Amino acid sequence: MKTTYAGTQYGTADGPLRSAAFANPIGIVRDANTGLMYVADNYAIRMLTDDQVIRVAGWKGGNQVVFGFDDGPLSASSFSEITAICTDAAGNVYVAERGNKCVRKIFFR
Repeated sequence: MKTTYAGTQYGTADGPLRSAAFANPIGIVRDANTGLMYVADNYAIRMLTDDQVIRVAGWKGGNQVVFGFDDGPLSASSFSEITAICTDAAGNVYVAERGNKCVRKIFFR
């Protein structure tokens, strides 16, 4: 049996799991410490809680997709062509980017 866990349409809308929209989810990872899941979606990292999808990094233009190479505060960050995502034992998230030819580290703690 299969069921849709989150998202039902194309877009960038955050919100309740079933009504959220994804543009191009490329990977998903679960934080072993918190149980939260992170999705690499187009040019952003989105967090899945028990009932919500929340953008935590990237898309510095709000819901408008903006790509680039901006480090700093998560709300002002941008990515280019995310290809992979993973976490480490401390709960940090790592993102591989083809467009920027780098691996970025996201600090949540």
